[in-house]
Amino acid sequence: MRLRSNSGKCAGVPLRLERLDDRAMPSVTFVETNGTLVIRGDQQANSITISDDGSTNAGNIVVQADGQSYTATTAITKIRVNSRGGNDSVEYDLNFDLMGARTVQAYLGNGDDSFVAHVHAAVNDPAALTIRAWGENGQDQLNFDGVGANVGLGGSLTVNFNGGNGKDNVNVDFAGVMDGNIKLTADGGNGKDVVSGHLNAESSEDPETHETIGSTGSLTAVFRGGNGVDDMTLQVTGTDSLTSLIARANGGHGKDTFDTSANVTLVDQECKKQ
Repeated sequence: MRLRSNSGKCAGVPLRLERLDDRAMPSVTFVETNGTLVIRGDQQANSITISDDGSTNAGNIVVQADGQSYTATTAITKIRVNSRGGNDSVEYDLNFDLMGARTVQAYLGNGDDSFVAHVHAAVNDPAALTIRAWGENGQDQLNFDGVGANVGLGGSLTVNFNGGNGKDNVNVDFAGVMDGNIKLTADGGNGKDVVSGHLNAESSEDPETHETIGSTGSLTAVFRGGNGVDDMTLQVTGTDSLTSLIARANGGHGKDTFDTSANVTLVDQECKKQ
C-alpha cells in the first residue's frame, strides 16, 4: 500500500490508501563472488538442477530453479546451495570431463529433502571434485551416482554426505577406474537410517599394448550409521591392484545390521546379514 497525503485539507480527514502493483519475488536467488556461486532457496519447496560443463570458462554452470534459468557470468569453482525450508530437491550433473577444481556444497535445511549428484565423466590430473551435502532436519535422501566417474592419475574425488536428524537414506554408488585419490564418506546422523555403498574399481586398457590394467589409486570409504537402529551396506569390489584401500563400516549407537564385502572392517557390529 501507498499512503496519499491529505496535507492542506481539513484536519481529521483520513489518509487515502492506494494499492501498488504486485511484485513477485523470485523463489531462488543467485549471487556470484570471486568464483563462488551461491544459490539460495526460500521456505517453500524448491527444485534446483545444476548443470556443469566441466570447463574452467565463464558460463560453465547453468542452473534451472523453479522455472528460472541462470547462467553463471564468470568461471565458477565453488557452488554453495542453501535450500532452506520446505521439501526441496537439489540435483548436480557433471556430464563432461572436469578440467579443474570444483566444490559443491548443499545445505538442505528443514523438510524432507533430496540431493543427488550424477557424475558420468572423468576427473583427471589436475582436476579435483569435492561434493558435500547435509540433510539437516527431516527425512532426507542423499545420493551419489558415480557410474562411469573415472578418476585418473593425479585426479581426486571427495564425497561427504551427512543425513543429519531424521530417518534418512544415504547412498553412494561408484563404478569406474580408480587411478587417483578417492575419499567417500557417508553418515546417517541421528535416526533410523539406511546407509549404503556399492563401489567397484574397474580396469582400463593400455592404448599401446591393449593389456588390461587394474585400478592403481587409493580408496578410502568410511560409512557410519550414527545414532539409531541403522541398516548398513558397503560392498567394495575390484580392489586387488589398488595402492591403498581403507573400507570401514561403523554402526554407531544402536542395534544395526550390516551387509558388507570381506575387505570391509566392521565397527560396533550387532548383526551381520547372511
